[in-house]
Amino acid sequence: MNVNKKLDRFKQWAGERMGGEAKTNVSDDFKALEVEMTLRHEGMERLQKSMNAYVKTLSKRNEGEDKEKSLPVAYLGSTMVNHGEDFENDSEFGQCLIGM
Repeated sequence: MNVNKKLDRFKQWAGERMGGEAKTNVSDDFKALEVEMTLRHEGMERLQKSMNAYVKTLSKRNEGEDKEKSLPVAYLGSTMVNHGEDFENDSEFGQCLIGM
């Protein structure tokens, strides 16, 4: 599957370079969506790391990314709030993360 996808991308790139096909244009909406999805992906990775630390131990103190000693549940909560603040003010996803 992955090889076929890369082969298709190569064919598209070669067609664009050789002049046989029109160059693919990306709209501003697509670029904004791509940025938002990258932001969500990075945030979910941080949330997963926090959740793994939380599941590993519920009462043991754990060091987070900021090297500050805190309970795992506090580390998870601060990660959720920080990731929620990464989004626009009108984002429902961001507001839900902050509200939890």
